[in-house]
Amino acid sequence: MAKCDHYDIAVVGAGPVGLTAALALAQHGLRVVLLEAGDGPCSGSRAINISRRSQQILAAVGIKQPLLARGLAFHQARSYLGKKEIFHLHMPSQEADRFPPFLNLQQFLLEEMLLDAAAEQPLLDLVCQAEAALTAHDESGLTLSWQTGQAERSITADWCIAADGARSALRRQLGLQLKGDAYEKTYLIADIRMKTDLPVERRVWFDPQTNPGSTVILHRQPDDILRIDYQLGPDEDPQAELEEDRVLARLQAHLDYIGYGQEPWELVWKSLYNARALSLDSYHHGRILFAGDAAHLVPIFGVRGMNSGIDDAFNLAWKLARVAKGEADPALLDSYTEERRGAFVENIAAARLSTFFMSPPGPGTSLMRDAALELACSEPQFRPLINPRQSSAHCYRSRLIQANNTQPDWPEGTEPGWPLPDLPWPDGGSLNDRLGPHLTLIRFGEKGPGPAGLPEETQLITLPDDSTAASLCGAGPGDWLLLRPDHHIMARGTARTAGFAASSYLDLFTQKAEAAAQ
Repeated sequence: MAKCDHYDIAVVGAGPVGLTAALALAQHGLRVVLLEAGDGPCSGSRAINISRRSQQILAAVGIKQPLLARGLAFHQARSYLGKKEIFHLHMPSQEADRFPPFLNLQQFLLEEMLLDAAAEQPLLDLVCQAEAALTAHDESGLTLSWQTGQAERSITADWCIAADGARSALRRQLGLQLKGDAYEKTYLIADIRMKTDLPVERRVWFDPQTNPGSTVILHRQPDDILRIDYQLGPDEDPQAELEEDRVLARLQAHLDYIGYGQEPWELVWKSLYNARALSLDSYHHGRILFAGDAAHLVPIFGVRGMNSGIDDAFNLAWKLARVAKGEADPALLDSYTEERRGAFVENIAAARLSTFFMSPPGPGTSLMRDAALELACSEPQFRPLINPRQSSAHCYRSRLIQANNTQPDWPEGTEPGWPLPDLPWPDGGSLNDRLGPHLTLIRFGEKGPGPAGLPEETQLITLPDDSTAASLCGAGPGDWLLLRPDHHIMARGTARTAGFAASSYLDLFTQKAEAAAQ
């Protein structure tokens, strides 16, 4: 498609968050331009763990097979005090799960997959080396401009998603500031290439001889890459420690320590990282909506950064699509901040605990952490304190979710607010692979009409009431689930409640804005 001058949506930033948002919006039939300041995928591993929820979302925008073909399934985590193993976390999977709990895959490989999918999407234009600036912004739309050689190019759009990262230029232009906490501890992160038989699992060493009083983290990645993170001490100069000879010496020392020092290896990439827990108060400012690191920053521990950004993109895309097409009141967009800032608060609560344990901010927390580690060596009841609290799916509680009327026989994770768990299709395969970018009514058995007042485009899926999927959901004959376009359960009911009328959460979803209707 030839690039045009006006788009329904402009997305600024072609990282995993911006690409996911752009692909999802194009699935809704919108013309999208993706503006990227760089000239291609990022360098280095950067984000490396893709959660099951993110894998589900990425599959929905079209990259399921590349993910599973390249990524390494990650089910376990081990923690050591010195060389003594003191905690082993095993993340179980169900037979119906399409994806493992986590997939190890470097960010640049994920970006390559998403860019390949974007190239196949006729409604999506990608413009690289476009360091876009906001040159107009009012209630009717916005203009973005950038330099191309000696000339300036501009496009107009009805809406914009700012997914331009932690140093968001659009956030700065609007005079917005992230608020929260920044932690003083610094980690040096490095990729090395080495053939190894190390298992695919997260390994953490507390107080190893190679980094006394601090930590070292190791993850195996595709293409013979090991990602090694080590915490720098308070008296160490981060820039000095980033010098290559120092990095090589520290990595070699740790490989010797864990018994792999004789294997040949090479340094591929290195960088520095500081943990931060920061967020905008609102992710919606006029015609611009912020997502991913442009909206919030979370500590690296628990792998919530990229994963929460991908969730932002999928939550926002369907809401913005309906508003942009005049199919929903703009008030629908208020639920984006409501739901995703709620997820940020939940993420930070868990991430702070992990950060305090991994990088104690002061002498008191260091003393308590060290005591817990020592006790975990001999007292199993203390070992859960070392749980890395990995990223998990979020349950929304908002105006778009049926009031919590959970019944005792509804299995955990199938109540309104949760994303639909992976469910098997009766003849093989997955029900979830049949979900599209719209409302979906799943009905168990033929009895009962299901909820009233649904939009005409609602997808209907009928499953036998004696199916495995029905059993996993605790559903009986005539029961039903109503899914949002992001595949979170909006409402569920039984044959006795099948005739309920559309209430506030559906009204907000289907109601056209008065201005758009006139």
